[in-house]
Amino acid sequence: MKKAIDDLMIERALNGSKEDIEDILLLLEPLIKASIKRYYNRNYLYEDLVQDGRLKLLEYFKSYDPSSGVHFLGYAKMMLKFYFLNRNRDREDYSLDDVNEDGLSLIDIIESDDDIESDFLCREEIEDLRIAMDSLTDIEKSTVIDFYFNNLSISDISEKRNVSYRTVVNNKTRAVKKLRDFLQDKN
Repeated sequence: MKKAIDDLMIERALNGSKEDIEDILLLLEPLIKASIKRYYNRNYLYEDLVQDGRLKLLEYFKSYDPSSGVHFLGYAKMMLKFYFLNRNRDREDYSLDDVNEDGLSLIDIIESDDDIESDFLCREEIEDLRIAMDSLTDIEKSTVIDFYFNNLSISDISEKRNVSYRTVVNNKTRAVKKLRDFLQDKN
């Protein structure tokens, strides 16, 4: 069962009780980790920073004055905050214009999920499809739009237009063949 930090435990720790100091360090580990995440930006040093936080808490036991009217937990929280903020001042800043040992800038070597060529080809295909759609009659065009874009069934389209099922199938078949022929000729 996990203990809670109480005033008596803090008092015993301040008087040198190693067991209480160890318990408090263990119970304050989530505070150390939260302080690192909130006030420090280099996560690759995470394990070292946790250890540094423990050492700092040991130092704070020595410098804490119970007569100050500040509870130890509040004192420890503020001291950890300022410790990690001060450590963060020394961080290394990088510019995307910095050049690496191969003479390439960071902006040039950052990978992107965007595929410009595919986007361009897709836009080109969409434009070809738009031109192909313009070559259809109004009935064929509306049949293709209703069936493929509005997700209407052949039955729904025939009811909507008050025409036979077979007429809609013929219009759709004729429109798809025209589109296919147009796009094949284009390529």
